[in-house]
Amino acid sequence: AQNMEKMKEDLGKLTPLSLEELKKLIPEVLMGGKRTRYDVSSSAGAGMATGEYEINDSISVSLHIYDCAGPGGAGIYSMQYLGMLNLQQESDEEYTKTVEINGNKGFEHCEKATNDCSISFFTGGRFLVSLEGNHVGAPALKQAAGELKVK
Repeated sequence: AQNMEKMKEDLGKLTPLSLEELKKLIPEVLMGGKRTRYDVSSSAGAGMATGEYEINDSISVSLHIYDCAGPGGAGIYSMQYLGMLNLQQESDEEYTKTVEINGNKGFEHCEKATNDCSISFFTGGRFLVSLEGNHVGAPALKQAAGELKVK
């Protein structure tokens, strides 16, 4: 817990990336699908880049990268990442659990009936990455996370 609180303090001291720098983090192709849309924004001092990908007629993936630098980004780190770590939940319909993704602590959530899954993890000392897939299981999303150049 002390390490994570220190990370939050350290993140608050970093300079957030520009929108142009954030845009460069979103790949043109992910899981073999071309990017169909992107969006970069900054709100309350926290930057975010989003990419949408059509893999085929029934499968799509969304990528969200939050720059957790600066006071606003450190708040995102605290609320959207630290708050979910070590959460374990399962029902007939869905589950959420803490996992390791590319050597980083993260979490996965899946709807069992539709195989709609999402994974989130912290990487590169400043980025919170989230991949959400429609009809894409967690193993495929973890593999896609390995393709990302967010370090």
